[in-house]
Amino acid sequence: EMLPGLQALSQLEREFLELIGNGLTNREIADHTGFTEKTVRSQFSVLRNKLGLQGRTQSARFISHAHLADG
Repeated sequence: EMLPGLQALSQLEREFLELIGNGLTNREIADHTGFTEKTVRSQFSVLRNKLGLQGRTQSARFISHAHLADG
């Protein structure tokens, strides 16, 4: 079952969350997706706002709880 808020995310937004959850830096996510690092930072900010999260640590906990990250 998906956590509240996840169903409102696009596939791309969920992919960003997975990459963040797997510990990738903004630069690594940019390299992986083909977006600029600025776009990655902006997308991460939008995701945090959509999900009511404050920062990477809280986001990582959320991602882990949502079972989005590998491992």
